[in-house]
Amino acid sequence: MTWKTFTTRQKSSFTYWWWHNLAFNYTAIKCKAWKFKYLFHDIEKPFLMLIWRDYKKVQQFHRSKNKHHIEYPHYAKWDLEAMVIDWECSRLTKLESPLNAVDTFRNMVEIKESTLYVNDIVIRTSLLKRIPDILVKLNLINNLEKEKLNSIMFSNIIKNR
Repeated sequence: MTWKTFTTRQKSSFTYWWWHNLAFNYTAIKCKAWKFKYLFHDIEKPFLMLIWRDYKKVQQFHRSKNKHHIEYPHYAKWDLEAMVIDWECSRLTKLESPLNAVDTFRNMVEIKESTLYVNDIVIRTSLLKRIPDILVKLNLINNLEKEKLNSIMFSNIIKNR
């Protein structure tokens, strides 16, 4: 399938949301993890754009209110599977997001571990430790790659304490 990719400036359009929603659902189906609720993925964004007309404001609001983003404050309720699917499908529609879910996670663990999670680092780190299992479940990596990710993650957690 051929995907339409968008620049950061174009992401405030309904057309972008439509393509991103298609990519998200396609990726969920491909990973054998599709759920009915995924039909409504990010559905509030085009409507909020009509009201606020400020993509940064919509993006900030969206990320703070949706469980599939690490900015969602109630981290115990994070939807890690949807988070990984979102990371995986981003490269299909976003020009500035060329990484797949595995590389996005690896980049986050290697580079941002000590600064991204200032509050509640132990709790959030324990949640992030579940992501390699989800990557295996979604058939995005195998068990050997999971072990490599775990070793990178644990070495960075110890190094950053």
